[in-house]
Amino acid sequence: AVGTMRTTGGRRHRLRCLSLLAAVCAGQLVAPGAVTTGGGGRRRSGGYVRVKGPPAGFFVAGSSIAALNGVYERITDEADLHGFAESLNIDPASMLRWGYCHDSSEWAMINVRIPASGEKAYTPVGGGSFEWIFLDSTGRHRFGHDGLPLIPGSGTNWEHLHRSSTGRPASDADGLGSEPDAYGNASNQSSWTDGGGAIAIAQDDETELPWQLIGITHAHMVHQMRERKWSHDRHVFSAASRLPAPPSHGSKERAPPGEAALSELPWMRRANESFVAGECSAGLEHAMREASGWAEALVLRCAAACFRRLRNFVAAEAAVDASLRLFPQYTAGIFEKAVLRLDEAKYEEARQSLELLLRIDRDYAGLLDWLVLAHAHARRADHLRRDDESRAEETRRQKLAQQMAQARCADSEAAAPGASGGETVLQGPRVQADGQGTANCADAAPTSSGPDQRGFCSADDVRVLREALADEPRAALDARWRSGDHYHVL
Repeated sequence: AVGTMRTTGGRRHRLRCLSLLAAVCAGQLVAPGAVTTGGGGRRRSGGYVRVKGPPAGFFVAGSSIAALNGVYERITDEADLHGFAESLNIDPASMLRWGYCHDSSEWAMINVRIPASGEKAYTPVGGGSFEWIFLDSTGRHRFGHDGLPLIPGSGTNWEHLHRSSTGRPASDADGLGSEPDAYGNASNQSSWTDGGGAIAIAQDDETELPWQLIGITHAHMVHQMRERKWSHDRHVFSAASRLPAPPSHGSKERAPPGEAALSELPWMRRANESFVAGECSAGLEHAMREASGWAEALVLRCAAACFRRLRNFVAAEAAVDASLRLFPQYTAGIFEKAVLRLDEAKYEEARQSLELLLRIDRDYAGLLDWLVLAHAHARRADHLRRDDESRAEETRRQKLAQQMAQARCADSEAAAPGASGGETVLQGPRVQADGQGTANCADAAPTSSGPDQRGFCSADDVRVLREALADEPRAALDARWRSGDHYHVL
């Protein structure tokens, strides 16, 4: 019987343990989407995502080339893709895998299959069989990336490309590099012929690379980002329309045609040598004998820069104003005037000139950096001016309080019974009640007649008066002074 009882008790104990374990396990079972207790999920591995096909689009940012940044949407229609490939001189059947077009500029992003042999074969970036390529508005290959990943990397994972639209290295026969494109970037000038006939390759600029590249997996997200980009562009256009309007008179031309050719003229070369040597007046005088039209505007602008470097701001302003009278929308002349205003510490006028340039040409090189600099200088100058005005106003208030206290002391002397009976003389140096030492009337302590007889001749009264002056508007204070009520400010 004892053995049977022990067996039954052990079985009950085991049943209790199993019931408790089942209750604990049941407490951890939650519905889908509910919050679990404790622990949490496993730590994520980082910025990686698994995709099964090419994304619907890309968001690109971080490049110094404004036309490169933006939203790229995939071309899905076969007819559009075929025409897109033909426009790029790419075989749509054997080479082009995917194509993406910029939403506003004419840049494109493609993934191509490189033939192993043949006329169109070349070594792609990464050495594989596929390549990602950014193409500019002229169809030139600008940046390349290994084409095996569905979503390419960013930054230095891309490489500058110096080749024609066919993928071959650039040469004189391709007609590339003869002059920079509209963006004026260094890598645009992929090749050119120097004076000796050799091919010189421009130095690559890493700031041009796409430092942020995000794959967009769904088409509706691409459309949302495009709408946001269009909304941003509308806000920018609206803000630009409020900038200073360019002059309505004169020529609308913004830059001299063939400026490089003008600079090579013999008389222009001699003028430039004089400007570099600091002989501004001599160079300007000799050049103006030959210059006319755009050449004259160019000479005047160069002379203004020379005078500015010599800190002759009057002559510099006269030269740049003469240049802008010939061509009011001359962008280099407007920029020179803005730099002149900065050197003169006229920051607000410099900001206005730069905003005018922004209205005329938003893509002017370095314009945004100069705008930030002008705004920072203007705000700093405004803060310093306000600090100076505050210190001057505080000095004026203190001086006025001292004058009012002295006036009250002088007025109280006639009504005072004298210095007998322990009272104090209220004007000028006074003898204290105990006969020890002297003090100014404005700093005098209360008299022995009590606080009601002290007037404004104590330090406490002067302090209270100063606090009242700080709170009372200046116009009301001036009105009190003119009306003779300045003895009753308190």
